[in-house]
Amino acid sequence: MTNFEKIMCSTRFDLLESRHLLKFINDICGDAHDAIEIIDCWLAEIPELAEKMRLALDADDQQALKGYAHTIKSAARSIGAMQLGDLAERLQYESTEGRATRSDVPVIKKCMDSTVRELNVLRKALRAGK
Repeated sequence: MTNFEKIMCSTRFDLLESRHLLKFINDICGDAHDAIEIIDCWLAEIPELAEKMRLALDADDQQALKGYAHTIKSAARSIGAMQLGDLAERLQYESTEGRATRSDVPVIKKCMDSTVRELNVLRKALRAGK
């Protein structure tokens, strides 16, 4: 069992899927240091993306919302946050159809917040090497 697999087995995640996390770490990052750097970048972008989504909805700018949802979908799925990726895909589709509403934001925001908490747990576990 690799060190990354040990970390996944010893850390409980509700939203991050271990199979996808291992692929992210092994195939994309290669080591814990690179994984932490990518996670840090992702965590830094999340608040800005959430705010841009909210502003796009306030302005009823479905095209901009579609772009932000696409960005979140791709980034989320690349790190194993499949539930967030699925919600962002739904929002992307709804905005493509011009049907995204303000009621969509709290759902995706809650999932984003939960994903951020789990990524911080992962980051801490990777740093500790456990």
